[in-house]
Amino acid sequence: MKCDMPLNNLKVQGCQVGNKDLQYLTDIFQYNKATVIINSDNNEIDDNVVKHFAYVLRNNPTLTTLSLISNRIRDDGVKHLVNTMQNNTTLAALDLAENQIEDRGAKYLADLLRTNKTLMEVTLKDNESSLCATVQMEHEIMHESICITVDWTGYQIRNEKLECLSAALKKNYITTRLILDENQIDDNGIQLLADGLLKNKILQELSLRNNRIGDKGMKYIANVLRENMTLNTLNLSKSSIGNDEVKHLADVLKDNVTLITLILSNNLIGDDGAKHLVESIQNNTKLITLNLENNRIGDGGTQKIATALNINTTLCKISLNGNGTYLCVVVGVLYQQRRGNMPTSLNFSKHCIKDEQVLILTQSLTDNKSLIELDISSNQIGKNGVQHLANVLENNIASLIILVFA
Repeated sequence: MKCDMPLNNLKVQGCQVGNKDLQYLTDIFQYNKATVIINSDNNEIDDNVVKHFAYVLRNNPTLTTLSLISNRIRDDGVKHLVNTMQNNTTLAALDLAENQIEDRGAKYLADLLRTNKTLMEVTLKDNESSLCATVQMEHEIMHESICITVDWTGYQIRNEKLECLSAALKKNYITTRLILDENQIDDNGIQLLADGLLKNKILQELSLRNNRIGDKGMKYIANVLRENMTLNTLNLSKSSIGNDEVKHLADVLKDNVTLITLILSNNLIGDDGAKHLVESIQNNTKLITLNLENNRIGDGGTQKIATALNINTTLCKISLNGNGTYLCVVVGVLYQQRRGNMPTSLNFSKHCIKDEQVLILTQSLTDNKSLIELDISSNQIGKNGVQHLANVLENNIASLIILVFA
């Protein structure tokens, strides 16, 4: 093979190739300068053996693809490969999946990929470090001509991994949906993420569901909303957001003209937080959907929401189920009418409705000309509440046939 055969494609898969065997193989490449692809998957190649492939990369000017899947390459082996690829201008594809690469090796590769303009395809999945997946994703973002959605749900992308993501976001102007649900991102990680997002002017949807966002983290997110003029959907559900954190969002929403959907379900928002939030959106003409399900909003916060909704005619969909008062359910159902969905039957039995809640109920029913059945039995409605309800039913709901009031 040294003299007579031009070798374009070499496959040595699952052969348990050892150190001496690879020495013989690499000697071939001193004479065969036409080799384009080397595939040596499923062998026992470790950090010492991989030095021979580093030698090939240094001396072979034609190699474009190197596959070393499912071997025993660790950080030192990666370092050998990276050192030889610094000035390599031919290798376009490198596959190191299913090895034993940890954080140090992943960082070697990350540094290389930031400067190497030839290596277009890198595969690092199923290694020891989750940083490998992040490095691969960063590289994919930076080299994809179109990468509309980036979904990294459950990748355990902690703070040290977010540096790679932030760098990618600064250089990528195509991604419109970024989903980072179910990771362990805390305030420091949010800061890194926000730094990248501030440079990305096309992002439209950001989802950070089920992370660990605190007061500082919410400030960083608020700053992104303040500067980013394209973000229209923000999902911060299940992120331990309380009254103090939501105030930062409220301050931004007063002047925000792009956000259409805000999801804050499964958090710790109470009456105070709800008050700040609805006051900020009272005159907002862009927000259409607000999800506050499964928080800690009581009667006081719900009444503030109802008052704001009477002023804000843009907000069409509000979700309040699973809070600390049945009044949330009442308000949520009634304001579905904003979408032209006029219910013909409403069941508010056993919802602890009192006279003050009846006011909200009657205000909303004035626009419903389709209601046929209304069940408000087993509540705590007094004389004043009955009078308000009677006035509305007499003057506004001619279609009502069944009223359950026991």
